[in-house]
Amino acid sequence: MILHIPHASTKIPEGINLTQEMKDEMNLMTDWYVDDLFDIGVGTEIVFPYSRLFCDVERFINDPLEKIGRGIIYKKLLNGNNFIHNFPENDAMKLYNEHHYKLNYEARFIVSYYPIIIVDCHSFNNEPLPYEKNRKKRPDFCIGIDEKQTSKKLVDDIINIIRNHNLSVEINFPYEGTIIPSISQKDSFNSIMIEVNKKLYLTKNFKKSRNFLNVSKIICEILTYINEYEDNLNNWHWK
Repeated sequence: MILHIPHASTKIPEGINLTQEMKDEMNLMTDWYVDDLFDIGVGTEIVFPYSRLFCDVERFINDPLEKIGRGIIYKKLLNGNNFIHNFPENDAMKLYNEHHYKLNYEARFIVSYYPIIIVDCHSFNNEPLPYEKNRKKRPDFCIGIDEKQTSKKLVDDIINIIRNHNLSVEINFPYEGTIIPSISQKDSFNSIMIEVNKKLYLTKNFKKSRNFLNVSKIICEILTYINEYEDNLNNWHWK
């Protein structure tokens, strides 16, 4: 199992000072403590070490969000102001390429021996961001899937785990899809995105709430199931 954690860091590149509006943006955009929530001591973690404000490794090259200044390199803040700093774009793209090289290398190495499951680990705000048009009420959990690379049984069973805790869950809402590494053995891996609503575990001051431990137990249950599912795939693979 590979755990992909792209948005949990608040580290900023050396030599950059944040204005208050940049700090406000970072607070809103960070997947706070997702690296803790999804850390159960199993699997290979691929964690991006810097804040997504300076390089968003889950954007595509020529991402549609570039039109509003929210591509790989953010040019606009959520309030519409220009995002001005002195971090070179070439350095940001170097970080982007290094991250994806690491993810692709690990995936290619593991899948050359046995099937794997990639878990794209995220959290999301309970309220839509200014540029997000869908204002529908958001669930407690979001499961992001790829039509070709996500097992329906895997999705159904995870949904059942979440609902057994009396929590709501939707597929591909408020965010859709999941990370797909560049590997050739496409029938030998599954990828699934697990997103948890920040309201479940985060205070208004961006600290761990009293419910953090309960949420971490639920995610541990989900990841333990995924790990067992992967083991079953491997057992079948070697028969």
